[in-house]
Amino acid sequence: DKFPRLHYINLNWNNILLVENRCFKGTILREIELGFNALTGFPEFSKVKDTLENVRINSNKITSISRRDIANLASLFRIDLSHNQISSIETKCFKKTNLRWISLNNNKLTDFPDFSEVKDTLEAVYINNNLITNI
Repeated sequence: DKFPRLHYINLNWNNILLVENRCFKGTILREIELGFNALTGFPEFSKVKDTLENVRINSNKITSISRRDIANLASLFRIDLSHNQISSIETKCFKKTNLRWISLNNNKLTDFPDFSEVKDTLEAVYINNNLITNI
């Protein structure tokens, strides 16, 4: 509740290990940059689930993405998860989002993710330099 007008924050190039689940409570956060940190899991964004549109969490150490992480981010339309260590993305994890753009470049995916829940909104998928064998 300290920053009620906050809509953008750039936290790139720090040593962030964890984003506390009430961290952005009371803000109208629309865009966050958390690239080049030390995150091993997807941050808890429930307090800004209705306003968050653009998430950049590239170049961290995230290994998986679950439905719980993303599915309730109703305004999400752009996400950059490139240069992590993601090997799995749970089915239907993009449900209830308005995802239009995603980058999963340079991860460890072996299967092409399920984008069926966003087939009507998705415009661009960047997924080069993974370990995908079948589409």
